[in-house]
Amino acid sequence: MGIPFTYQGKEYSIPDKYDYVKLDDEMFRKALAVCYDGEYPIVTISGAGGCGKSVIYQIIYDSFPGKCLAMASTGVAAFNIAQHGIKCSTIHSALRLSALPIYNWDQINPGVLKILDKYEYLLIDEISMVDCNLLDYILSNVRYLNGKRPKGGKLKVILFGDVLQLPPVSSVPSREYGISRQRREIQEKWRGRYGTAEIGYWFFSPVFMATKRITIELKAVYRQEDGSFKSMLEAIRFAKKDELEVVLKKINERVVDEEEHRKKYERDNMPLLFLTGRNDDVKAYNERQLECFSRDGVEKHEYSSVVAGPFTDDKFYSKYDNKDKEGRECIFKDFFPTLEDSQCLYLGQQVMCLCNDRERGFQNGTLGKIIDFRYSAEDDIYLPYVKTFDDRKPFLVPYHEFEYYAAYMEKGEIVYDRIFTVKTLACKSAYAVTFHKAQGLTLDAVYIDTRHKDSESDGGESYIPDSGIYLGLSRCRTLEGIGLNDTITQDQVRVNGYATLFFLPTRDDIVEEGKRSPDFEKRINAKNIIRMRRHPLRPSFLLDDDEED
Repeated sequence: MGIPFTYQGKEYSIPDKYDYVKLDDEMFRKALAVCYDGEYPIVTISGAGGCGKSVIYQIIYDSFPGKCLAMASTGVAAFNIAQHGIKCSTIHSALRLSALPIYNWDQINPGVLKILDKYEYLLIDEISMVDCNLLDYILSNVRYLNGKRPKGGKLKVILFGDVLQLPPVSSVPSREYGISRQRREIQEKWRGRYGTAEIGYWFFSPVFMATKRITIELKAVYRQEDGSFKSMLEAIRFAKKDELEVVLKKINERVVDEEEHRKKYERDNMPLLFLTGRNDDVKAYNERQLECFSRDGVEKHEYSSVVAGPFTDDKFYSKYDNKDKEGRECIFKDFFPTLEDSQCLYLGQQVMCLCNDRERGFQNGTLGKIIDFRYSAEDDIYLPYVKTFDDRKPFLVPYHEFEYYAAYMEKGEIVYDRIFTVKTLACKSAYAVTFHKAQGLTLDAVYIDTRHKDSESDGGESYIPDSGIYLGLSRCRTLEGIGLNDTITQDQVRVNGYATLFFLPTRDDIVEEGKRSPDFEKRINAKNIIRMRRHPLRPSFLLDDDEED
């Protein structure tokens, strides 16, 4: 029968299994209604962490069984969705794409079309982590497919995410691409399409802008139950300068001893994650946590990674000789910074998986503990047997191969060169992760690295990305579950200037492809123009003259 609800006089219903969902919130009902209706080819469901975006994702998936292609930008996000019985995988896995930056964004891929043609809904979670050229590529194929379909059978795209969390890792080529002329040609190709925006948020996609669309922002937050804590997170999410002094005074009471904070939750078998900004800090923290295992003589096994390459004559890459210890270390530092050259794992330690393996039941970002080591005849080694922090079946973690590619222009065409491959164990120690790795997680306990310039803590200043403070705090269900190693200062609470441009009043207006409206020009040339004063979300160019300082 379904559970009925009404929006603007029209009757709808959601599946019976969602009888726990409160339908009294108007924006929640509106979000469901625009997802069900066919008026908008693209719908964006936005809002703070824990506001119910994933619940709407699940409802749409279950409302149209067999008709939804469920995807997410990261392995963690895909895993969180998959926990609810949804066959969700990363974008690259779902569309069979290689892990390469896409610069031919208007290329029609027959393989992608074949996959998309099976569905009526395309759902993407954590859209804030998707850069504009990848979304361009997806939407170009969707548009081509819809041109072949009858009017009533178009593929609808629904995007879920919060622009005020971490930005995507930009695909704008950087110095790592070797020959400067080739790198410059790709940069020019990028700027010809997206302008000078350094952070390629999804909403800069010209295909996205040229399509009829609507954005629904959910206001109510359900992850945290404490109303006071919710208000604090709201002030930090929007970097509300007039509220931060009072809010931070309260949150800074959570500067506590890390070891005591950890033991409090480990007694109840709850994982605590240390969140920081740099991979080097993550590695150092994980090594410190393993010192007690080493002292106590716990069973351990060592795992080395096998490097192949470089498969190129380019002098920039061929200088790395993986037979030389220093060269091998440079390969991991420069091209595979999140992987380990070699590592020692102990029985009982906390680990995180590094790839997606649907058959074994884990994804990139899955957390668990090593409960055994079991012999693998295929690898002739004892592999870690891992139990997650829920009731899922334990699994054996295998070796996995990662590849590194470089891209450049040759005779006007994009060329991808495979440079290195690394075969490494598909998990590593995970008492600490970066802020980026934590996006999409919901935790009972976190310990956040908030050291600043005036810090009395050891180790110097921590690196906190834009929206990093909000992301770290909002991962936790309660204020009590948060631990800080230093006070948070106001200048650590930042919102990316490009992200706030998403809130322009014209954001859902259709902009004809090839033509850039004045607002679009302002968007892509908007660096350093955001003013967090009386209007925290209004760029300075939208303020009246008498509002400027």
